[in-house]
Amino acid sequence: EAKKAREAEKRAKKEAERLAKEKAKREAEEAKKAKEAEEKAKKEAERLAKEKAKREAEEAKKAREAEKRAKKEAERLAKEKAKREAEEAKKAKEAEEKAKKEAERLAKEQAKHQVEEQLDKEKLIEESLKQIEEVCQDLRAGKLSTKEAIGKLLDISERIPK
Repeated sequence: EAKKAREAEKRAKKEAERLAKEKAKREAEEAKKAKEAEEKAKKEAERLAKEKAKREAEEAKKAREAEKRAKKEAERLAKEKAKREAEEAKKAKEAEEKAKKEAERLAKEQAKHQVEEQLDKEKLIEESLKQIEEVCQDLRAGKLSTKEAIGKLLDISERIPK
């Protein structure tokens, strides 16, 4: 019976060792699976982080490009505006110079006309003076009576410009 008990104890010990080995093997597999799952989760997190960083970098690049385009468009519009303003200023200056020349031309024309009028008046006055001298000579020479001379002098004085 002691032999049976020893064998039973031996079997129980072997069974306990087998169970302990199985338990250790199971725990090792579970630990291995847990480690693999942890690594898989870590790799997935890294992949997602890379994707997010890549997306953010692309968005930042697009934003920089959009900013660049907006800046170029603003510069182009500013150049166009400056060019337009310069052309308008040039046209205004040309119009001002044209108006100034026209005013000078009109002033010269008016002055010329006034000079011509003055010369015509002076010419009429000179002719009237000659006629007055002729009437005086005729009166002295006795060719005209005083009454006739006064009549002619009145006619001449009416034709003299004021």
